[in-house]
Amino acid sequence: MTKGINSLLHCFVPVLLACAALAVGCQRKAPTEVTITFRIVASSVPDDEKVYITGNLEELGMWSTDAVAMEIQEDGSWTKSVTVPYATLIEYKITRGTWESEILMEGKPILKNLMVAAKKNGIVDVEFSGWKDQVYRGMGGVTGTIVRHEQISGPNIPPRDILVWLPPSYKKDTARRYPVLYVHDGQNCFDPTHSFAGEEWKLDEAADRLISKGKMQEIIMVGIFNSPDRDIEYDDTQQGQYYMNFVVNHLKPFIDKTYRTLQDRENTATLGSSLGGLSAFLLVWYYDDVFSQAGCMSPAFFKKITRTVQADTRPKRNVRIYIDNGGVGLDAQRQEGVNKVLTLLKDRGFTLGEDLEWFQDELADHNERAWAARVWRPLLFMYGVKP
Repeated sequence: MTKGINSLLHCFVPVLLACAALAVGCQRKAPTEVTITFRIVASSVPDDEKVYITGNLEELGMWSTDAVAMEIQEDGSWTKSVTVPYATLIEYKITRGTWESEILMEGKPILKNLMVAAKKNGIVDVEFSGWKDQVYRGMGGVTGTIVRHEQISGPNIPPRDILVWLPPSYKKDTARRYPVLYVHDGQNCFDPTHSFAGEEWKLDEAADRLISKGKMQEIIMVGIFNSPDRDIEYDDTQQGQYYMNFVVNHLKPFIDKTYRTLQDRENTATLGSSLGGLSAFLLVWYYDDVFSQAGCMSPAFFKKITRTVQADTRPKRNVRIYIDNGGVGLDAQRQEGVNKVLTLLKDRGFTLGEDLEWFQDELADHNERAWAARVWRPLLFMYGVKP
């Protein structure tokens, strides 16, 4: 009898141990979903405004600044809960509905997105030191006259705001017409209160300084705000074609009708940085009948654009192209793409120092501060006045 019991135990104990191990494993198994509650104490919110959260998820509006409102609680805090798959990396920012009114940390703009990995249910307390528009209020930041046109729309793309910088003589010399520079990521060009990262290119200061010294023509500059679809609008995609169609066939006619512009291709150019630099290149490449010049600062020249240039069998375009980049960080990583495009352009008959320019700041990284330090270079390349 004892022998039989021992035999049974010998058979079943491993099974019982395996089941126990399985049960422990089941208990330790990661959850399939996690609920994160974002909370911010924001006593400085005007009575007629709300607090919004935006981020890289549909639940957070995909970077739309006023799509997902937080809820005010009895203690004065604002909260928003989202349920996402386990280990989802959430990137987010907090605003009062616009990029101009996003939160600042330690008195400085948030240069990178806030992030949290959703690995357990809980509350994320967001601490901040102020709102961008309130901190920068009264600090100026704009040199010259800027006119804002809100929610300009076109087919198949989201509407966006437009900033138009007018040259010094525009109001006085009412018979004069001016060249026009179309600039992508326009919210980053003139004013830190509009800028995504709180740092701007100081494009207005650079142009005003060069004009006052007689080194540059007077021009009109049109800053085109980006949209949540920026990544695909600025690339050689179907959405990119829609964006270029908007600039060429909708925005340019509006600017030409509203302002005293020189409308021919010789007086129409485009400028951008990073993906905006890629967009500037695409505009002058596909619409050389509309644009005669492009400035590409730290351009995101990926494999697709090199294939586009290689596959194009049309004759050399009568356009001028400026390219620059830094030597640190993301710019260093993208050096190969810049080199390939420069080689392809030279193979097609472009000549450095004439219709092609390349400059590298070996110590510069990929950011607005670096572009502000050298934005005078594309301005002089495109609009410089020879002594």
